[in-house]
Amino acid sequence: MFARTITKVMAWCIHPELAQDPVQLVRARFAVFLAVPGAIISFALMGWTYHLRPEAITLIKGQSIFIFMLFLTVFLLRGRRTFHFPAPTQIIICDAVVIHAAFYTGGLDSAALLMYPALPVAAMMVAG
Repeated sequence: MFARTITKVMAWCIHPELAQDPVQLVRARFAVFLAVPGAIISFALMGWTYHLRPEAITLIKGQSIFIFMLFLTVFLLRGRRTFHFPAPTQIIICDAVVIHAAFYTGGLDSAALLMYPALPVAAMMVAG
């Protein structure tokens, strides 16, 4: 039942013309997996962070805006026939999340900067 639900969500999120090309379909699925479960997990972690450190509300508010924008890119995938706009938008938002987190958690000494090597890999997987 859970797999069937995921399949239905994937089918709705991906434009039908993207689903015709196998390579584009794999990229679109990765983009949906980046946005939807990523947003759910991120909001859960931000709630946990707020529970542990309520003084981090400024960081949490900023990250919430970026993660919500990342979630909204699913609708860009639904409305666009190509990846020329949704994929770079997702990567730019991911960059903004890391930069924002690094700014509020220690600058150049931040553990958030360890995500930077993964961003070009994710960009190549989504955009090609």
